[in-house]
Amino acid sequence: MRKILYYIPTFPTFSQNFITREVEALIKSGKVDISILSLEKGEKGRVPDVLNGKILYFHKSKFQRVISVLLYALFHPFRFIFVCFKYGKRLLSLGTAISMLSFVRKVKPSLIHANWITEGALIANMLSDLSKIPFSIECHAEDIWLSNPRSITERIKDSKFVVTCTKNNVLYLKKFIPERYLSKLITIYHFINFDLFEGKMSEVNNKAPVIYMVGRMVEKKGFSYMVLAARILKLKGLNFELRIAGDPGTEKERLLKMVSDMSLMDRVKFPSEVSFEEHKHNFFEADIFVAPSIKAESGDLDGLPNVIIEAMLCGLPVVATKISAIPELVEDNVNGFLVDEKDERMLADRVEILLKDPEKRKGFGLSARSKVISMFGFENTIMKLENLFNS
Repeated sequence: MRKILYYIPTFPTFSQNFITREVEALIKSGKVDISILSLEKGEKGRVPDVLNGKILYFHKSKFQRVISVLLYALFHPFRFIFVCFKYGKRLLSLGTAISMLSFVRKVKPSLIHANWITEGALIANMLSDLSKIPFSIECHAEDIWLSNPRSITERIKDSKFVVTCTKNNVLYLKKFIPERYLSKLITIYHFINFDLFEGKMSEVNNKAPVIYMVGRMVEKKGFSYMVLAARILKLKGLNFELRIAGDPGTEKERLLKMVSDMSLMDRVKFPSEVSFEEHKHNFFEADIFVAPSIKAESGDLDGLPNVIIEAMLCGLPVVATKISAIPELVEDNVNGFLVDEKDERMLADRVEILLKDPEKRKGFGLSARSKVISMFGFENTIMKLENLFNS
């Protein structure tokens, strides 16, 4: 059985549950031997029992790191000179990678698999050069959109293969990746454990239909546009409750002020969400899911938000913007509605249709669940990863 060392800078984190699900499924499947190397433990992350003893946290003092670098330079002088020339501007990261070599030697992997094409892939690239063990990359959204194309190309050039979670990501990378590296790009969607979201397949009996949004409250999520849409819906006299959950991020205070300024306190709520069970419960109580993602001023944008996948698996109709990879899953007027980004009037119009039509909500919800099951099951995700790791 091949040993695969996942390098994940912070693990686990609540906002990256998709990574936890992936490694959990790989371990349970038993086709590859998975270990995880991480710099730090994230907050609110779920650690499944099967991961016990599989996670190595990098804890070395600055003194220990210096000693590791000096010893490597002493016993491997030519390779040390090579990596110093190659990564001359990233010596701090190189020092971290050299200090991690003892963990790599302990695991003795056949492949180092880095999550994120930014610092994660850089450290994996360095570890590969230092240990002569090949590395691969798994990239997602923000790490692609906000990274320098030249840096991305350097990482891809040295890697064995690159997995990304949407076709749209591949189309973007093809704009600047040299043709000789294109064969390394592979699309594999994130795995979803369907059993985790069993239970929501019928209309809930809310006094008012519940519109639900969840995610880090940052600009690219576009939550403010749904708050603006909520004002339009209220002025039309429609009965509803909008719930916004997730990490406060940089936008929660602004959202709270918008709700107050527009006198929407009776319609907009901010439920707590600190555990996976609460996350799931909020889906089960909802009638409509909204994902009004936008392209942020920084250029950052979502790929295919996992919360859309989870909502659709729970049988919720989705109203989402037609940006990035979202149309790969949400089909307009089939399992939800697609709207233009930053258009609160169009958003309000489509939500209004669903508020007024419970049968359409039900029909969209059934189609949504069916689409997720066809795209994100074990065969189309974990088995494809296993085949790559064993190739």
